Amino acid sequence: MKNSFFLILSIWISCFQICFSQGDCSSATCLTNSLIINTGYNHSNATLFSDGQQDPYWILTNAPTDVVVNLNGPGYAIASTWGAAISNSKYISAFSSSGSNKSNVDLSKNPYSFERCFCTCGNGVKVDYDITVRVDNQVKFYLDNVLLPGQPAQLSTTTTKNFDGTDDVNNKVQGTIVLNAGRHCLRAELRNDNASSPMGLDIKGSLTTAGNSLLKETCCNNQGFVVGYKYKDENCNGVKDAEDKILPNWKIQLTGNGQSKNCTTDANGYYTFTVPAGTYTVGEEQQTGWRATNPKNGSKSGVVITANSITQIDFLNCDKPIPITFDPCCPPINPDLMNTMFKFTPTGGMNDPYKMTFTPTAFFKSSSQAYCDYIKTLYPSINRLTYEWRLFSAGTGTQPDNSLQLDRIWNWFEPQGNGVIKSQTNFFNNSLAINTWYKIHVGIFTEPESKAFKADCSNNTFIYFQVKVANSAVGGGSRKAILSDGKNVIKEITL
Repeated sequence: MKNSFFLILSIWISCFQICFSQGDCSSATCLTNSLIINTGYNHSNATLFSDGQQDPYWILTNAPTDVVVNLNGPGYAIASTWGAAISNSKYISAFSSSGSNKSNVDLSKNPYSFERCFCTCGNGVKVDYDITVRVDNQVKFYLDNVLLPGQPAQLSTTTTKNFDGTDDVNNKVQGTIVLNAGRHCLRAELRNDNASSPMGLDIKGSLTTAGNSLLKETCCNNQGFVVGYKYKDENCNGVKDAEDKILPNWKIQLTGNGQSKNCTTDANGYYTFTVPAGTYTVGEEQQTGWRATNPKNGSKSGVVITANSITQIDFLNCDKPIPITFDPCCPPINPDLMNTMFKFTPTGGMNDPYKMTFTPTAFFKSSSQAYCDYIKTLYPSINRLTYEWRLFSAGTGTQPDNSLQLDRIWNWFEPQGNGVIKSQTNFFNNSLAINTWYKIHVGIFTEPESKAFKADCSNNTFIYFQVKVANSAVGGGSRKAILSDGKNVIKEITL
């Protein structure tokens, strides 16, 4: 007798814990005598979900193995491909439309399973169920993994008459079942007869008890969902555009509130997490060659999840490098950069003339190409951007004076080119005298001419230089190149 007492007590505690882990059966505000279990019905505001929205009350828990979907996420409310849905309900599917399905009418294949869970308080509770169904193609109902009594031999497109909207005993599931305290799940197993035909399930149903022995949705289930899609941001603008394609097989991570979960986007670029109400951080795993455009750092923190809620967070990534942008009047030329490209080559002795040669650096090529592409976005008619390099003699004084032009060379880049300099790559054939100032002026022009660009950006970059002999003597001495901005010496380079 003592052992029986403890056995009964342990069973009672087990039932008590099952129930109360899901909600508070002692709270009058949580109790009710009826629940609506319609598909596509939003309990938070007593409206219907829109086409393509997800229904957090009907959860996809199984699918054919040849269908790549993330399970245990909300089903989709879909537009009817048939007649009108039953009043106060919508068709649902594993996908955001009635298509995208695989045939699984063969019983050896997994069904598309949707579960709707609820909680009861107290043991021996009689629950009346009244379900009206329209389906394409077939469905069977189970409660706690047991075939639900009271359903017709077949619930199919033909018997439920989706197309004429006739509801009768052939598409109703009715009966009474006795349940103990705890969480229970009604499961609808859906089958489709052809991969090219529509699939959908429409339910209008209710659960009722004689007393307030059912828990309201928010008291029974404290979990919500984080869902979203992963996209390739084709134009890298951080906005989901029509041309952006989905990215499958990308790891998404969720942390916070004692949770740490990973999920991989499916063939539709979709992911889903089921988590208790709380605050979370959701981020994507970074991959080589990609950069996040939305969210900017590939992660979003402070994501608040409430019971039976769905929060959608999409991730966009671009496989192009961050573009170099410029003030349109500031091309990528400066004295330091010019110094790295211009070399002073002697033609004889210490006091003999020299020549200047030009070797463009990789940075100059890439930044000039980016600058060219940037100007193209400002002036779409432009088909090339030209650098006009002019060499001037500027006298022999302490600082340069008025200039006399000696030589002129053009180079250009083409928008969306490959960073190759067009035209000459060797500059200035002139022999340049020791201890004489010279000036290189870089003019930036567009072809065809953009008056706005020319008015704003003409004559914008130049540098003065001279090569000077120091400690001159027979068989000795040294030379140095002096760079000036026209007023002050900015750099001296020993040669």
